[in-house]
Amino acid sequence: MGLIFDRYVVLVAGMYFMSVAGSVYLFGVFATDLQVKLHYSDTQIALVGTLENVGTWLGVVPGLFYDKFGPQLTSLVGAILIFLGYFGMYLGSIGVISQNVLFIGISGAIMGQGSGWAYTSALNTNIKNFASRDRGKIVGILVCFYGLCGAIYTQIYRGFFQPNVSLFILFMAITFSSVVLFFGCLLTVQPNLAHEEANYSRINMSYILAIFVAIYLGVANIAETYLSTSRIYPIYFAIPLIFMMVWFLYFPFCSNNISTIVRYDHDAESKVEAIEDDTILIDSRTTNNSDVVKETESNLLQTMQTLQFWLLFFAFIGSIGSGVTTVNTIGKVVISRENYPTDPIVKIHQNELKHAQDINTFVALFSVCNMLGRIFIGFVSDKFINKFDRFSFLIMAVVLMGLTQLILAFASVELLYLAVVLLGISYGGIFCMMPTITSELFGSKYFGANYGLMSVAPALGSIFFNTLLASFLSNMFLENGKICILDQKNICSYQCLGYDCYRYTYLILCGVCFLAIACLLTLKWMRRQRKYPPLARKV
Repeated sequence: MGLIFDRYVVLVAGMYFMSVAGSVYLFGVFATDLQVKLHYSDTQIALVGTLENVGTWLGVVPGLFYDKFGPQLTSLVGAILIFLGYFGMYLGSIGVISQNVLFIGISGAIMGQGSGWAYTSALNTNIKNFASRDRGKIVGILVCFYGLCGAIYTQIYRGFFQPNVSLFILFMAITFSSVVLFFGCLLTVQPNLAHEEANYSRINMSYILAIFVAIYLGVANIAETYLSTSRIYPIYFAIPLIFMMVWFLYFPFCSNNISTIVRYDHDAESKVEAIEDDTILIDSRTTNNSDVVKETESNLLQTMQTLQFWLLFFAFIGSIGSGVTTVNTIGKVVISRENYPTDPIVKIHQNELKHAQDINTFVALFSVCNMLGRIFIGFVSDKFINKFDRFSFLIMAVVLMGLTQLILAFASVELLYLAVVLLGISYGGIFCMMPTITSELFGSKYFGANYGLMSVAPALGSIFFNTLLASFLSNMFLENGKICILDQKNICSYQCLGYDCYRYTYLILCGVCFLAIACLLTLKWMRRQRKYPPLARKV
């Protein structure tokens, strides 16, 4: 006998999973405080951020583990790694253990890897529980919560912890690991659901609530930046937010059975996979194509032998690598565009900077727009799948990412708000389409391993563009102008000052994005020429 929860309960559990698994997006908001506390250089703090990203996106091992052992054991490993990683960073930040940059970076990588295990468990389980025609919406609602994590915990950090970054890291160690451990018990794969149509009223209700949360967070962050507020403000923010998050538990209760006791059948998943293998993914009555195409099931080695995987992989490196670099450097970009004299060098505490609040607001605003982008692209790609394939939506998102990099190269602090909005939408759209396209290209049977390999792309992009490119160029321009950011002990940490610090980084990233577009257009052409089986379409 086994306890199998209703798939909408599993979907809600996945939402809560994602709301803590996206902690990688928080690094930008406390990176400068951590840098000042530990007296790191730009290169050192960039290395910590990169190692955290690398840990998050090395998803091959959790993918293979998930395919072998299922969601609950995967969740358990994820919770342990999240706690160990954050707790190691906490001990290092207070000086109990070495403050060496490699130790802090490795701790960040362990935490990121734990988040990757949690992400894998939630995403893969829900991919298996819903039919291909509904995956755009399901992936959209899950990854939107992944992007929302930064907005939620940015408010908590700046309201209750800032500038005590060490205590905030300890808070994340306990809270995030507990959430993954508890909701991991609810993640179960539903047998015999491959042909069942989703209950769109429930999904649409979750979309509406998610959008409301995103708008609420956006308004709260902007109000806190531009209006005079007291330190009690986060309490007024937290209470309604908690009610909104709890409200997501409602829509699974619309069904008669919240959980079902079933006899465990060792062949249950293979039966589901057999059903999926026979699923017709193109209906000649609703498309101009009279061919019938089945979803292919490719294991990891078979996937790696295809040209379409590598084209998609390199497009992912270029597009998301650009986005990750921007997320990790946005706080430094704001500082670089402060209007301070460079001779003599100004010494100032970060909270006294003219645009100090903007740094936190940009991270939160990005998270909100990231969430909306994931919801919107996921919903629209399913809605118009008979007119436009998913590649079309992915290409549009990458084009927007390239244009965003161009704006960032020249934008003032005020114009950065527009750039961050566009960045969040494009970033979210890319992350929504990649899992969906991967599952349709290579099937859901080995999705854990296949998408785990695809997830290495953001890690490589972070190494190439954040650690190597952005850090090198900012250090190169450091002598042209710099500002001294003081910590609580009045110890100085120099930050690059001037538009040139990051302008050339963003111009290069703009070009990289358009190379990614070329890869995707090649894939689209190959599809039309039938050089490989076309992407799955709605039944």
